[in-house]
Amino acid sequence: MIGAGLVGPENDPMVMAAINPGCDPAEVLFLRTQPPLECEALRSWGGPRQSILAGSAEELTRLFALDERQQAAVHEGLMLLDTSPAPQRGTNFPYATTQVVAGEITVARGDWTDESVTTEQVPVHPITTAVLERGASLERVGALISLDAARERDWTLGVWELRVSSPEGPITPELEAALRQALEPTGFLIEVERGWQPRDEPLVWGVAGTLGSLAVVAASMATVLGVAELRPFLGTLAAVGADPRLSRRLASVQAWVLGLLGTALGTGIGLAIGAPIAMAPTTHDDTVPPVLGLPWPMAAALVLIVPLVAALVAAICVPARPVLVRRTA
Repeated sequence: MIGAGLVGPENDPMVMAAINPGCDPAEVLFLRTQPPLECEALRSWGGPRQSILAGSAEELTRLFALDERQQAAVHEGLMLLDTSPAPQRGTNFPYATTQVVAGEITVARGDWTDESVTTEQVPVHPITTAVLERGASLERVGALISLDAARERDWTLGVWELRVSSPEGPITPELEAALRQALEPTGFLIEVERGWQPRDEPLVWGVAGTLGSLAVVAASMATVLGVAELRPFLGTLAAVGADPRLSRRLASVQAWVLGLLGTALGTGIGLAIGAPIAMAPTTHDDTVPPVLGLPWPMAAALVLIVPLVAALVAAICVPARPVLVRRTA
């Protein structure tokens, strides 16, 4: 729903950007150099407060609660532009500030094939940031325009997604139902990220089961071999009155410790590597909190169940009564 690009009369690929006074259109459009901060304005490739959200006049009125003057401006084909001062931010991607001259902004189109530039004047109606925040995110949107006005100017609209976060915490099923009722009739596809959820995925569970089995086998084999080396000493303990089942208990404890250390270390390393990878695509410019759902149930199952199974296997594999061995001084 945003102007993600433009198509010229002969379907040549084009880009678009609002040009503030004193800025070079070619420099802004084709990124020959890093434009000065005062040249950060609306553009088709979208950044903080740079994209243009298009929709029918009725949809814009409902989603942004437009007043009578704003509704009239939308019906007349004017662009509703956020002219509030840009919020301060300490990153390399500042909020855009599009300057209005005599009620209009200058919009330039650039053709990548020959780097030609054409300009047009677009009449605007100023709005505040508070209006945009009713139905959009300042991380993307800086202006509103009707579909009819965009099509009259031969602007090609792209697909856009809106991320909604609740200040009260995770989105509840009731809020999700309300969002679906309000937005799905307008063509939005609603997806709520609730972190890791158990799913019927045979491949994932098969891999997890295989890794768990390998951990059990490794811990058990290490324990059995370790206890085998201790059999002469266990036999001596049994000869002087120790419980004959001591070897089995020692094997179980050793297998449980090895299984616990191995699974805890492996799970910790996996989470330490996977968490940053999962957080990277769910944040934007260090301003939107990342979405991270850790599979605590699966991690807890590995850490708790694998050591217990390893201890049980070791107890079964080690004989309860060690063979007595004659030891010489």
